[in-house]
Amino acid sequence: MSIEQPWVEVITVARVNEFHKEAIARFGGPMSFAVDGCLEQCLGNAWTAEQYQEERSLKAGLIFAAYLLFYLANDHCYTDGNKRVAWMSLVYILRHYDLTVDVSDDDAVSFMNDVASGRVNARAVSDWIADRLDVTGPSLS
Repeated sequence: MSIEQPWVEVITVARVNEFHKEAIARFGGPMSFAVDGCLEQCLGNAWTAEQYQEERSLKAGLIFAAYLLFYLANDHCYTDGNKRVAWMSLVYILRHYDLTVDVSDDDAVSFMNDVASGRVNARAVSDWIADRLDVTGPSLS
């Protein structure tokens, strides 16, 4: 019997795998399957970070999205495309919470390279995203 994880209301392993397939089709690289359990671990760790966030003034879902981006970019669940999958997952989750991030493609690429290189930790990821949230649209607190 499998236990349904709480994050499936927001994003699923299947959806993350679809992002990988799309990223490889659009930008190239070897198509690969995720390392067994890697996506579930990334999702679980990010969900836990959201549940234990100390900064309650942050928008709902922001910590989950930010930490998932961090874990997916750094845990190398796939042979290639991890940063792309991480970014696509971030945007998808933010959209679920009626949030968007206002950032140029060049800034996003530079940021993702910093995240994947270890120059940015998970908390700094959430701060970077929070500073760039588009506050003109509807959002949930």
